[in-house]
Amino acid sequence: EIVNYMELIGESMGLSRPDLFKRMKLMQDADAIMAEAADLIETHGLDPEEVRDVILSDIFGERKLPTDRALHPAE
Repeated sequence: EIVNYMELIGESMGLSRPDLFKRMKLMQDADAIMAEAADLIETHGLDPEEVRDVILSDIFGERKLPTDRALHPAE
């Protein structure tokens, strides 16, 4: 399991907060992320098309390998 170092520091201090970025990244579906974040998008007055572009570039753009190990290229 890969864990964000800030998550580890927080847990060592007795603090716990869900890693929203990790949850969204693991969803691997821009439409599902948009649906999940619809209330936040509206509350903060964000442009849904711009949010979608950010999801595609920042969440999926950095993915180097599929999260499913079976889909990794053979060495």
